[in-house]
Amino acid sequence: MSRLSRLFSKSKQTQPVTSENAGGSAWTEVGKAADHLLEELESLYWAGVNQELDCIVSTLRQWQQPQFQHIHPDADNTLVNGFDTFISNVLLQPTATPPKLASQVSTRIDDKGRLVRSAEVRAMELAAAKIRTRVNVDVRKCLARRPVEIEAARRRARLLLQAAGFLDIDTAIEHSPAENTPSPLTPQLRMTKKEFKGCPAVSLLRCSECKRVIRGSMYQAPGGPNRPICEDCYWEHHYGDTSYIKQYKHSIASEVAAGVNMHARCSSCRKHRSEIQRPYELRSKTEVHMLADAKYLSVMELQKKSDLPTPPAPLAKVIHKDHSSRAGIYDAPSRSGKMRLVGDEWLCKDFMQMNPWKNIRMAVRVGPLVIENGPKESRNGAGISLRDPIFGQEQQKAGLTCLAICRAKRQLWRRISAGRQKRKRFQTVLKQVVGTPFTGWPLSAAEEEVIELLVKASSDSADGTRQELYDRVKACLRPWVSVYFESIVGRLLDSKTTLAWDRLTNNCKQFCNSLINWQVFGSLLAQSFITHSNKDPPQPLYRMSFVCRPHATPSPFKHPDTIINIPYGLTEEYIRRFHFGCYTSPDLIDSLHEYWFDWAGFNQHLYPHQTLFPWDCTEALRRYPIKCGNCTLSKHIWAFPFDSWSIIALHLSREQFAYPPSELSPNLTREASWINNHLTLLTALDSLSAGATAMSQSQHFMSWLQPQSDPSTDRIKLGGINRAQPCSHALEQRTHDDFFAANWVPDYISPIQAYEILRNKRYLPRTAQERELVFWCVEGQEPPGERLRLLVVRTVVRFVGIVELVEMEEMEEMEEMEEMEEMEDVEVEGMEEIDMQVLVFLESLKCLSGVIRMAFL
Repeated sequence: MSRLSRLFSKSKQTQPVTSENAGGSAWTEVGKAADHLLEELESLYWAGVNQELDCIVSTLRQWQQPQFQHIHPDADNTLVNGFDTFISNVLLQPTATPPKLASQVSTRIDDKGRLVRSAEVRAMELAAAKIRTRVNVDVRKCLARRPVEIEAARRRARLLLQAAGFLDIDTAIEHSPAENTPSPLTPQLRMTKKEFKGCPAVSLLRCSECKRVIRGSMYQAPGGPNRPICEDCYWEHHYGDTSYIKQYKHSIASEVAAGVNMHARCSSCRKHRSEIQRPYELRSKTEVHMLADAKYLSVMELQKKSDLPTPPAPLAKVIHKDHSSRAGIYDAPSRSGKMRLVGDEWLCKDFMQMNPWKNIRMAVRVGPLVIENGPKESRNGAGISLRDPIFGQEQQKAGLTCLAICRAKRQLWRRISAGRQKRKRFQTVLKQVVGTPFTGWPLSAAEEEVIELLVKASSDSADGTRQELYDRVKACLRPWVSVYFESIVGRLLDSKTTLAWDRLTNNCKQFCNSLINWQVFGSLLAQSFITHSNKDPPQPLYRMSFVCRPHATPSPFKHPDTIINIPYGLTEEYIRRFHFGCYTSPDLIDSLHEYWFDWAGFNQHLYPHQTLFPWDCTEALRRYPIKCGNCTLSKHIWAFPFDSWSIIALHLSREQFAYPPSELSPNLTREASWINNHLTLLTALDSLSAGATAMSQSQHFMSWLQPQSDPSTDRIKLGGINRAQPCSHALEQRTHDDFFAANWVPDYISPIQAYEILRNKRYLPRTAQERELVFWCVEGQEPPGERLRLLVVRTVVRFVGIVELVEMEEMEEMEEMEEMEEMEDVEVEGMEEIDMQVLVFLESLKCLSGVIRMAFL
């Protein structure tokens, strides 16, 4: 065989995993994982905890400097409220179909049968409302026992220890490298001029370095606004350079409007406007048409790259064709139902991925540990390393240990890294388990001692104090760590757990799901407890869990259509974007900002708290009386508790460079603004933990908690409120131009006023068409109970004549006012009285049912 043929033959062979990385540090075989994994894992864990403690000490020391004493959001947002909807979501729901009566057995349901059934359904609804009220009152009583922390240093020390999440379990999704997978990600646009007349035109904004179209946030490079770079180039070449300023993907509607007005009499512009004109029923402002056309063509050109080189049809032509083929639909008061040409139907047909998770990088984080499969460091098995510190990121140490479990015979390997690891970039972090330490009350003696030592270490640089802090934290956390590691090590050593990555049979998502034991961490609130010492009461294994079994989440196209079906949360909808090839999209936080800055065209946030938590917490169907803008921080985040926990974890993994200049405090220095934002995040996290602690301490909540016997009920704890925020769902049936740009910019009112008018229609819908908007435009759908409630009143009036007809809106307002008064008047109304009211009410309904039956005899 010739030398060339031998070389070619070698190139086709599978290359073995080398035992030495590029930096020169070698892998050392430790032995069988069954004999050494638990010991090595604990050693690496405590090394990571000590590194995080060093960062926490330096952060607390910085926050106590005199120039930052005026920053105190942690002392201004101590009220905990807004968890009512979450409680009603996770409690047992009343059945919507009670057992059939003898009168309902026949195929034809007469007025009598419908009346009796309506009365029974209404009885269940009101009884469930009384139960929810009782549970809410009891949770608030538990919350009232929460101690008030006066000393700022101790409070901030506890908040830092809580945010470190030494016993939290997360699933982190890393940013995927740029791919050519087509997706419906819209581009950033810029205003240009064409022809010698300078007619306004809209074009795509490209990165000044890689020349790719920018489809997310960007950074303005030094030298002027005409040199933007994409996030990928910033992370690759300029990360940490403070001369670059971040900017969210934003709307250029005002620039386009100014250009259109300036050329209102231009014949070329008039001709262009006639070409892009929509049908009369769908007509809006010219600038909306121009923005939608540019985004549509960009997405379609990306999708058609691999197909025949035929130019895509203009959006105006597509809309006209759809309009002519669906005659009569556009005359309806609410355009809905089948009118979904450029919405989820379009996404499903053109962008659906057969295996959306094949190239997604995911890892399980247990406190400071990161467990993953797929990267080179895993040696064709599972790799274990330390996460980037969440406080004082610049203090990351070099020479940290990495472990790897090879798939062959479960051998354990160890390597000492030669230098600092490159900081990871995440798309989102999914909170799975919230750890117990430093989240509840009363604090144990060990927790109090750790807080005292942390405050002391922040003002004392002696090594003895720091070592004592390490030892006390280790003694405090050890009872929980032993239970956690017993479960995770057992999964890693189990022969049923596949370690090697395979895009079809064992991708990162499947591997991460196999590590978290549902029997241990599946319940919303812990069923087992940890005894720390004889002096302290037992504490739960964890504070709250959002772990779901595989396949618990239904199809991404299955829409919630009633108030009983828990709406999808923000994180759930973001993850479902992977089904449409959105692998290179901006992270979860930036994608939520795009609603306000790009799609809605505001280029700013409208209400407080949206800088860090960019959503509108107003609840549809008036399920909560306070609208966003007048809400507290706690109410804002409890609208989406799972999303809030996850987004806080993602915030803490980012550095200063991932944020644009502060909007709410432009007079603060960059460092002061950074501290203010971090304290706000820690305060929000404390509000979530306080609410979870109160629920776990409430016996009424625990007794009425919905059992998770069916995997389909797992995702109930992931959902959020029914949103009054218009068109906020990722797959909501926004049609035609509305898919690309908000169509609420009329001439006679401001965009903010137009937004709030639409929000109010969802907050307090008065027609069937307005109620459809809450449930993703499912035509003819009404919240359960409303039709039956009206049927009870009308039928009794018609046949019995003992009840007067009352307007539906007045009935709803009276019921909601009564419920709010019962929740607020905690001291006056006790639990026994509420129980008696439920019994009396049910008895009265039985009597009413008897009267109704007698009336029909």
